[in-house]
Amino acid sequence: MPHDTSWLLHTSALRFFDLETTGLRPDRGARITEAAVLDHQTTCLYWQRTANRPVAALLDRLLRCFADAVVVGHNLAFDFRFLAYEAERQHRSPFAIRYIDTLSLARAARLDAQLGLPDLALETLARRLVGREQASGWTFHTARGDAAATRAVLWALADRLQIQTLADAGLQRMAWAR
Repeated sequence: MPHDTSWLLHTSALRFFDLETTGLRPDRGARITEAAVLDHQTTCLYWQRTANRPVAALLDRLLRCFADAVVVGHNLAFDFRFLAYEAERQHRSPFAIRYIDTLSLARAARLDAQLGLPDLALETLARRLVGREQASGWTFHTARGDAAATRAVLWALADRLQIQTLADAGLQRMAWAR
């Protein structure tokens, strides 16, 4: 896993991540229903919850995808809350994830005020920064569609905000521990 925040963003191992859930709070019964992890070009993981595909198997696969990479997502606090909750339920060993949150980048740059946006939702940012035509090719509010949109939004933010390094991109570390 990269430890040096001076590493160049464009040459870093990035994994673009999203998950979908049945609600907003895992502690009130909401559960993960879908997850996707993309790299620069391909799908590394796509998972949907079924009776034969429990979340326990998802956590193992996700952590393998995230190993030696920086996770990129939009509003990752939400996604990580679900991962930590599921890990706790399964008595999993602690893990740490290095990540970049495109929502945090957009907030720090005050893009809503700069661009006159009604909000900083992923779909809003994608349509404005990447373009309506390209954004119309993604199915928003699906794990795969949102991960692809996040990938495009990160590169649009990097160009707009002149982000060169992991530090410029606001690299953070989420550590879950029992």
